[in-house]
Amino acid sequence: MPAVPVIASKKATPVLAAETKPASRDAKPALARPVTRGPRLAIVLNGFGYSAELAKQALASLPPQVGFAVSPYVANLPDFMQRAYADGHEIYLTLPMQGAGPDQGDAGPHALGYGHNASADMLSLEWSLSRVPNAIGVLASDPSADIQIVQSSPAFVSTPDFRPIANALAKREFLILADPSETKRQVRGMNLTDVLGLDDSASTIDDELAALSEQAHGDTPVVVVSDTITPVGLSRLAAWLPHLGEQGVALVAPSALVDNGEPATTATPSR
Repeated sequence: MPAVPVIASKKATPVLAAETKPASRDAKPALARPVTRGPRLAIVLNGFGYSAELAKQALASLPPQVGFAVSPYVANLPDFMQRAYADGHEIYLTLPMQGAGPDQGDAGPHALGYGHNASADMLSLEWSLSRVPNAIGVLASDPSADIQIVQSSPAFVSTPDFRPIANALAKREFLILADPSETKRQVRGMNLTDVLGLDDSASTIDDELAALSEQAHGDTPVVVVSDTITPVGLSRLAAWLPHLGEQGVALVAPSALVDNGEPATTATPSR
């Protein structure tokens, strides 16, 4: 991804986005109040729910501005979602999408993308959405994907065949969180700035987090998604976040940085 320009700043005033906690797990989630000024950083923790212990740790140690991305395949999803939703965390569904080639792994029985027709894609989308009723958006990118593989073949989200999926999500007022290098997002949502590696050593993670606060002082707000959740990554993130405001950076909920995407263009599905 392109580097974010760094601009030095001496200000150290924390500004947090207002959060609205949902009244019930069945209510329509409310978006955060838009934040348009100052250095801003939004974080989405990917892989939430795969480990019950790490999910409990994340809920206990992270502020509500941190969003959670969850796979529809997580077995004990309802329990984790109810707690996260009640605590005010924004929830994003990680769309399972099949890679461009058969050697790129199996994204599961409800995957969208290559090898499936449009009707099958819509059925898979409906199934995934039904698994995460409190989600306000979808993560249409794979932070853990091999970069060389992604560069050698186009991601499904960047093809015209993804357009019906995007239209269906927009109709239901779902936000799309996507990598701008993979797709020209034409619906409301946020562009990913980078991937936060949380599976490295503590010192490496600390270096990445320090770089994020510098990036946030640039002209563009920073939106990052983690590649996974690990014990060391979670502990370093939880220890770093309380001091972010001292660096003049506002930790905001991802939806506080929402935009309407790029103008729509006419595209004919290739299938």
